[in-house]
Amino acid sequence: MPLSQQKSEPAPTLSSVTSVLTPIFDGIFTNIEAKDGAKVDNATYIQVHTACFKYLTARRRPHQRTSWDFSQVVEAVPCVLQPPTEEQIEDNARNHTLGADLYKFLDEYFSHKVLAIVSALATKDNKIDIMKHILQEFKWYQTNTRIIARMLAHLDRYYVFIVSQEGAGWLRRSDLDAELLGPNRSFYLSKAYKQKEEEHLVKWGYTKGPGIGISRDDALSSAQSASSPNRIIPLQQLALRRFRTEVVEPLIVNSSEMVQWVKSNLSVNQEELGEEEKMMVVDFRDMLHRVGVLETFIVS
Repeated sequence: MPLSQQKSEPAPTLSSVTSVLTPIFDGIFTNIEAKDGAKVDNATYIQVHTACFKYLTARRRPHQRTSWDFSQVVEAVPCVLQPPTEEQIEDNARNHTLGADLYKFLDEYFSHKVLAIVSALATKDNKIDIMKHILQEFKWYQTNTRIIARMLAHLDRYYVFIVSQEGAGWLRRSDLDAELLGPNRSFYLSKAYKQKEEEHLVKWGYTKGPGIGISRDDALSSAQSASSPNRIIPLQQLALRRFRTEVVEPLIVNSSEMVQWVKSNLSVNQEELGEEEKMMVVDFRDMLHRVGVLETFIVS
């Protein structure tokens, strides 16, 4: 059949996409929490990738083919960037809306899973059991959400990365030095952005130089997870931020007994702890760093 006679598929809706994603994501949590070693097969990865990609790109206008005259390329240098057309502006706005809707769905999904962890805390009798439960659930939650973030890489690419470049990510124009930013400088590549990013990375333990301190990627992940809920951040960090806002921070605020246990064990000489408590402290420190809570915030 000629291309002109082929019927285009209707653009997918948010509800049609989430009806595909939700049972798959639920299956990931169920399988890993059951500790049966189940892995996501390639067909499922492709199914999620395809559903996400189609949703984010189906409403774009098709690009018209252009006949290139390469003899004009040399004459065109240096090139001048043309302002976007009205159609391109409309496409970008539409893609942002679609990406924002899917991003919101995923944030709410992570929140639902985290609240299930919180509800189970009511069955724990003492602070040690509570701590064990949180650390174990965090391990599975982090593993699950890492898989989901990889499956939805298109959302990071077509929405998160773009809006972050435009100044709506974990760092925004209002966070930066206006004099360094300048009126005509690219936000993402500006000296002001690099300077502010460096300040945050240092706060999270990053030091320049090979093999020194925490890696740049780990420090950046912590800084993003520590951001306020209205900031757009990569999906894995979005999941970690949810764990911070729904589990860790309420625990710090509402459970004086738990806070006292944490303070005493974080500040004590590790040699004075038993093996089990020592491992719990190590895991707790790692969890705090990953979800974006500075240890000094608790110990001080």
